[in-house]
Order: sequence, then C-alpha cells, then structure tokens
Amino acid sequence: MGDGQGQALTDLSSGIMRIHITRRGGIAGIELTADVDTDSFAKETAARIEQELQQLVARGGERTVPPHPDAFEYEIAVPERGQSVRVGESELPPELRPIVAELATHGKLGRSRSHGSS
Repeated sequence: MGDGQGQALTDLSSGIMRIHITRRGGIAGIELTADVDTDSFAKETAARIEQELQQLVARGGERTVPPHPDAFEYEIAVPERGQSVRVGESELPPELRPIVAELATHGKLGRSRSHGSS
C-alpha cells in the first residue's frame, strides 16, 4: 500500500470518506454546514469527489477571497485526515457540485462547529 507519503486522500475509494462542508457569505451571510459521507453517492461520483479533493489539497488549499461581497465561499474538510480547503463559488470544481447539493438539501443553518479545535 505504500509508505504513507502522497496519500492525502487516496486509498479511500474502497472505504467511506466523511466530508464536512461549510458555506459562508452570500447576501445574508448565514453559514450553512453539513456532514456528507461519500457512500451516499454512486461509486463513480464518490471517486471523482475524492480525486478532486485530493487535487485541491495538493494545490495548497490557499484561502480565496470571494470576488464580490455576495459570493459564497466553501470550506471542505476531511476531519479524519486533518485536511481542509477553501474555495470560492466561482472556483468550485464541477466534481464537487454533488456535495454542495447535499449541503443545500441537508445543511444546518448557523455557525459551523470547529473541527480539531476548541
């Protein structure tokens, strides 16, 4: 299976990845959060989500500033890996749209819970 290097999010396609997603910004500025498991998607969709998250993390996950005040920003975290990435809505890869749809359907309003800190 390798030495563990370069496995940011790899080797998870055979298991379930729990993703925590937070949307901030917009006209009202209200946070919306959800926890999504990749097993809620078709196998091919889950694999594309995992691959795109791996690529975003590899690019450094630098924070983005929304291009205008009413734009959304998404923070996508994989708590079991201690990884997260922020991306503006205009930069959101199409492969991640399924988790955004889950956020819109099952998300909770209000402040997000902080993962890994108190």
